[in-house]
Amino acid sequence: MNQVKEFTEEQHAEHVERQTKEARCLGCITCRCGDEVGLVVAYRCLYCDAWFCEPCAEDHFGMTVDEYHKQDESKGEDDEQKY
Repeated sequence: MNQVKEFTEEQHAEHVERQTKEARCLGCITCRCGDEVGLVVAYRCLYCDAWFCEPCAEDHFGMTVDEYHKQDESKGEDDEQKY
């Protein structure tokens, strides 16, 4: 698993600002673990605005992509999806 750096609040803000510039200029971001990831496969947190590679996103969000899909499937097909 990728080694994620722990940030202070100030470091986090600087990291997100750097990622935003990368996203706009390069179409990719540098994850906290140091991996460079294209935006089409990166995950962005709605709450903290940071971008993540898949392994770091799974750690950040507390579940794997497979766990999320299984949870979503268990809701049933009658539930309205809100996108």
